[in-house]
Amino acid sequence: MDGREVLEGYELFIIVCGIVMGTVARFITIRIDSRQIPSFPSGYLIHLVTGFIAAALGSVAIPALMAKDFTAFTFLALAVQHFRDMRKMEQESLEKLEATEMAERGEGYIDGIAKTFEARSYISLLTALGTVLVLTVAGRREPLVNVALALVSGACLI
Repeated sequence: MDGREVLEGYELFIIVCGIVMGTVARFITIRIDSRQIPSFPSGYLIHLVTGFIAAALGSVAIPALMAKDFTAFTFLALAVQHFRDMRKMEQESLEKLEATEMAERGEGYIDGIAKTFEARSYISLLTALGTVLVLTVAGRREPLVNVALALVSGACLI
């Protein structure tokens, strides 16, 4: 190889576990929100893709730090800023829709929806990060034990 490192099987396994658990966290948080936002199919897609991206960022942070690649912190900082920008866009979008609603929701309600949108991204990122951290600390045991550990740790974090 020309100096590039290839992920080991176990590192790839823990990253995939983190991504799956982070995306599941995003999906679950959509279902339990009392505001029923999103209420349309394209909104679900946006939430799941955002959750996947947040989970991917959280999943690669620990392996990157263990490989002494500190750019992972830069990507996490950029992700936080991106989540804030997405909250702002969601808030602006909902404010524009406010004029078309039969019953006004008000600024506080719209702000709450936008903050929830941002918080879901953090939940996804932290669930993935925590799952990968637990699997990294646990080491390379039996594959079934690792899968069970990933499911239990991810579920606890969610």
